[in-house]
Amino acid sequence: MKKGLFFLIILLLAVGCSSSDNGETNDSSETGSLYNECYPDGTCDSGLVCDNEYNTCIKDNAVNDNKDEDKTSDETDTAPDGDNDDGGDSEPEDFKEGYKQSNYDNYVLFKGETVLQDEEAEDLNPDNTVELEIVIYDETYRDFEEIVASVYNGNIMIGSSKLIDEENDVFLSMTFYLSQKNLRTIRDFAEDLGYEDEIDFAPKAIIYKTKNFSEEGFVYDKFIAVGVPSETNPDFTGYSEGRMQLSYDENSTFDVGENFKIAFDLHLTADTDEINMQVYQSIFCYDSESFREIDCPEDIETIAGF
Repeated sequence: MKKGLFFLIILLLAVGCSSSDNGETNDSSETGSLYNECYPDGTCDSGLVCDNEYNTCIKDNAVNDNKDEDKTSDETDTAPDGDNDDGGDSEPEDFKEGYKQSNYDNYVLFKGETVLQDEEAEDLNPDNTVELEIVIYDETYRDFEEIVASVYNGNIMIGSSKLIDEENDVFLSMTFYLSQKNLRTIRDFAEDLGYEDEIDFAPKAIIYKTKNFSEEGFVYDKFIAVGVPSETNPDFTGYSEGRMQLSYDENSTFDVGENFKIAFDLHLTADTDEINMQVYQSIFCYDSESFREIDCPEDIETIAGF
């Protein structure tokens, strides 16, 4: 449990190190636009209406509804039964076969399901069903045993850690971020957005190595890869290039206690400039007791070995 709690603390610390552009908080200039927050008076830009439940601007379908009213009963009853069901029989029973192989040279390939936890939970769900493979410039990492999926500050965070150098106590760790609000919007307006069961971007990702200097009393993190920023859909910012599949039958709220099922193929880069652009710097040291950030020794990379 000590190892698990240590990893969970590092997972939460990584949030503070990452860019604040995670898709949860919209720029004020986007207020009132499609799939962003409504204006304070509950209105949206022209052609949009406010979905009060999620405080989100969606397309105004009143014109289309009026057109439907003009149709004869024969014209309107041709759709097969169940088309308006939430999910219906068209939902996939399992992840697509395509998630067995990545589309990229450097990537994260993830398939898994687990119960979403509160960020303070100590239970690390040992019964997770997860497949995780990471390739960073010809280095391949598999067999991750510890997965945490938690809800923190409006985001779903999936994290994992793997001991890769037992002699020097070095872990490979990663954190993937998804906005709860954006996931709910995608689920509720999937047809309007043009999505079925697969979405054309992936979670934001930060991959890092961690070394615990127990005798010296500090922990050292170095970010070694991040997700390539996605330019696919301007309505959702803060995601990575790639694709992901959600199970809408199981994921109805994306909140604590729900079984969370997801697959994604995520494009990684280890370019230092791109890493710094997303996390502002690539080196962090923390006091082992308080976990407050401290100044790293000047030769930290030499003594850490990475």
